[in-house]
Amino acid sequence: MKLRAPSDCASICHDGQIFVVEADGSIDVPEAMAASLAAHGFTPWDKTAHMPEPSEAEEDGAVDVDALKRGELFRLLRAYGVRASPSDTNAKLRALAREAMEE
Repeated sequence: MKLRAPSDCASICHDGQIFVVEADGSIDVPEAMAASLAAHGFTPWDKTAHMPEPSEAEEDGAVDVDALKRGELFRLLRAYGVRASPSDTNAKLRALAREAMEE
């Protein structure tokens, strides 16, 4: 089942299986998980909705990467088209974000 993940979510782990949120904010999970995930802000997928593009501040490099939380780092990286792994450290995510914003 396709759901829309909360904006600060990059992945989830359920019963030992990792599900990664796609760049468009969607996540495919078994239908039996939908009710549990709804309690955490996941909503049914709406084809007309879309993930926001990087803001002008992000495009100008005005984002304080050091102040971003882990979920925000994943969201920023997705916005720039950079794939990151849930096993990446926050330091690595911050370095990837800085590199992406410089390009």
